[in-house]
Amino acid sequence: MMYMLLGGAILLFALLIVLLGIKLLVGGNWLVGWLKGNLALLVTALGIGLGWGALDLFSYQPLRYNQQVATIDFIKQGDNKYRMSLLQPNTKLFTQVVFGEKWQLSARVFQVSPQLLGFGMSPGFRLDKLAIQQGDKLSTQWIRDSEYGFDLWAVMNHLQWTEPTVTTAHHVSDWLEVTDKLSFSVVVTATGLKIEATETEQ
Repeated sequence: MMYMLLGGAILLFALLIVLLGIKLLVGGNWLVGWLKGNLALLVTALGIGLGWGALDLFSYQPLRYNQQVATIDFIKQGDNKYRMSLLQPNTKLFTQVVFGEKWQLSARVFQVSPQLLGFGMSPGFRLDKLAIQQGDKLSTQWIRDSEYGFDLWAVMNHLQWTEPTVTTAHHVSDWLEVTDKLSFSVVVTATGLKIEATETEQ
């Protein structure tokens, strides 16, 4: 919910910037000033960019380190063929038929500074990809990607302009055996992903 609210607030702010840009474009006599016209275009583009990035925040969830964030289980359907189910709170059940012997999970994380923690802001995360290994063949499956065509995490990870206030991290689990009727808990720690078998279905 926190990242939904944050995304909504940034989206509203971006909308105000776009409206400001449009006002500069259509209001008064901007044609008399080349600089004023370019400034208006820049402000409008900034607002659109902010709004576009805010939409991507909706795909992230607040993170509490060392607490379970998802469960994964595999049900065998054939020779090296399994139905994988991944369940996260407040998220649709993600299922996929996979072929392989080993699997690996990755997650994208926004880490925040102690100052932001003091204001009630929490880290955020999004489970990223599921990798399956079958012999020498490796395949990957997006669990969730940027639905609106703007990958905010990738931009911040590349530019690093928000560090050290907000930093990006990409956590990748160890390789685990695909095991029939075995559930795994997924925990995000400060340094990586921790995945453990929790129970065996009968």
